[in-house]
Amino acid sequence: MRRLILACAALASITSISQQPEQAPYDSTTSTPRVLTASSLIKFGIPAFGFTGRSSCDSAGDIVFNVGRMGALGPFLRVSSDGGSHIVYSLPSELSGQANVAWATSPGGDFFVLYEDFKEYKLIRFKSDGNVAAISSLDVPQGVDVMHLAVADNETVFAGGYRESADPRLKPRSGFAAIFNRSGKLVRDLNALAPDYKLKAAEQGPVDGDAIAAEDGRFYFLGDQRIVALNQSGEVEKEIPFTKPSPSAHAVQVDFSKGTLSILFHDVHRVGAGKPVNVEVSTILINAQNGEVRGSYVFNPATTQNVLCFDGQGGYALFALEGKMAAKDTVPIR
Repeated sequence: MRRLILACAALASITSISQQPEQAPYDSTTSTPRVLTASSLIKFGIPAFGFTGRSSCDSAGDIVFNVGRMGALGPFLRVSSDGGSHIVYSLPSELSGQANVAWATSPGGDFFVLYEDFKEYKLIRFKSDGNVAAISSLDVPQGVDVMHLAVADNETVFAGGYRESADPRLKPRSGFAAIFNRSGKLVRDLNALAPDYKLKAAEQGPVDGDAIAAEDGRFYFLGDQRIVALNQSGEVEKEIPFTKPSPSAHAVQVDFSKGTLSILFHDVHRVGAGKPVNVEVSTILINAQNGEVRGSYVFNPATTQNVLCFDGQGGYALFALEGKMAAKDTVPIR
């Protein structure tokens, strides 16, 4: 499985926190994870749809989904934080051949898609109305599969993934990570930070790793047991170690909001051939300044696995359905 696919409702055509009671201080040595449960529903006003990969969110709470069918390059759908407005982004017709895509939303809300055919890497910036604003080349070496894209508000780019291998099933593929300036030129090679990619492990379940551009101007690169904070020159400013909730859990998503880092974990439990796969979804919150764990949580098993965004004040947004209509659940941190 090349990328983690999030299962949702069947694709349909696209039309058209409150204050919580104070909690006792979190003590990582004695506290057990608290259970998070959705508290309210926000309707999107459009039919239910499917999407692939992780959603892309900005600091205002707007969410962008890749709503193409599995293996497609889009289109992408942007839904405002209140669910009241929607924008569709489509790739230019000249970039519709066989390729892969990675996508990101800057903290300020600009949307980008990286189109990669493993020879050329085109970064597409979209206007707020969904039309293409600019297409530029990113100096990624040939044969790299970019899985994680992050773009800062000044259009500095982080790209991470792995290099193609002549014999991928017998040996891992070498990791790749780098910072590029807004002109697409390489600023710093970060390959020493990028773990090797094991294809067989990827076929078994989630793959550790993620990257974001945060409100504080830094990039945060998620590994299996640490987060690396990088400035826009690609210099490592700090490393924040963390402990997984269980040895079999995978760190699959990092978010930053209001000085707090959220790390999302998936723990896949296979109960037998022909039986459903159970996925336990949990999260920890970390103070981005000092690395202190602020809380440990698990999501109610009855809730969808599709965690979309984290907000340091409002909590989490989860994809949901209201009858045949798309919606999101809000999940406060209690």
